[in-house]
Amino acid sequence: MVFADLSYIDMLKRIGFRGYARQDFISPDRNPELFDAFDGEFSFGERHVYPNAKYVKEILDQIPCSQRDREYLGQLIAESVQNAFEWGNKRAGHLPILIEVATGKKGSALRISDTGKGHDYKTRTSQRGGTATRLMELTDIEVAPEKGSINFKIMHEN
Repeated sequence: MVFADLSYIDMLKRIGFRGYARQDFISPDRNPELFDAFDGEFSFGERHVYPNAKYVKEILDQIPCSQRDREYLGQLIAESVQNAFEWGNKRAGHLPILIEVATGKKGSALRISDTGKGHDYKTRTSQRGGTATRLMELTDIEVAPEKGSINFKIMHEN
C-alpha cells in the first residue's frame, strides 16, 4: 500500500482522466439485490451487509489491472463498502454509498464515499487496522483517503 497525499481531483489528473465508467449511489435499503446480509451468531444483533460478488465483479470489469491487483482490489471493494455502511453511515440502510470508477489514459481511479466524517488512516494503519487496512498492505495500489471517502489509484501496466 502506498499512501498518496493527493486529492481525488489530483488523482484524476494523474491517471489522465477521460470520463466515468460508473457512478453508482447505492444503499442496502434501495438496492438490496446488490448486497448480501450477515446475521450470524457473531453479529451481536447488529446488521452487517457487504456487496455481493456479482456487483463487485461488475466494478472490477471496468478497471484494467493485473490479476494480482484484481484479487486484492475485489476484496478491498467489498471491505470498503462494508466499512462505509457500518462506520460512515452508522448502519443506516437508507443512506447512500457512492461508488465511482474513473478511467484515464494512464490508469483508473476508484472512489468509495459515505456520509461519515472519515478517520485518520495513517494513524489507524500504524495500529492494528481492520481487514481493509491489512489488504491495502499487500498491494502497490495507491490509497488517498479523504473526508468520508477512500480513493484508490490503479495505474495501467506498461
